[in-house]
Amino acid sequence: MRFNSMNKENEKKKDYSKYIMLAIVFAFVVAFFLDILVKIFLMFGKVLFKYWWGGVVLILVILFMRRRGKKKK
Repeated sequence: MRFNSMNKENEKKKDYSKYIMLAIVFAFVVAFFLDILVKIFLMFGKVLFKYWWGGVVLILVILFMRRRGKKKK
């Protein structure tokens, strides 16, 4: 509860224009980096979709090597 609400200094409106401009610039920077990140993920997705069989072979090789490594010990 404010007891000094009649004080003129408390009634002044604060200037938020600097914070609004900073938020707008920050939003553009974030949008720029998100756009680049989405393009990278789309390129990775296209390569992964095109060479899906290579991923399956790689996973099978990794599983085979892990099982073989456990049997040696």
